[in-house]
Amino acid sequence: MLGGEKLEYFTEQDRKVIKGNIPLRDVIEIGHILHETRSFCIGLRTEKRLYVVSCEDETGFSMWLARLQEIQPRQLDSEVCERLI
Repeated sequence: MLGGEKLEYFTEQDRKVIKGNIPLRDVIEIGHILHETRSFCIGLRTEKRLYVVSCEDETGFSMWLARLQEIQPRQLDSEVCERLI
């Protein structure tokens, strides 16, 4: 859930238990990444970590990626992401 200055992520899709959050001010790159077992993944890189956000379908993926890129326009290097996952 994108709210204000952070992106919250949850343990399940019902969004009842917050697992953590990503402070958007810490994100230095955002972009599409390839993942071995998941489709429609977006990578958010901070200085300390690469977060992988998985969307249910292409529509959701496109919406999330566009929204996140409005906040942080730097493109993530997908080749680097492939090596990290």
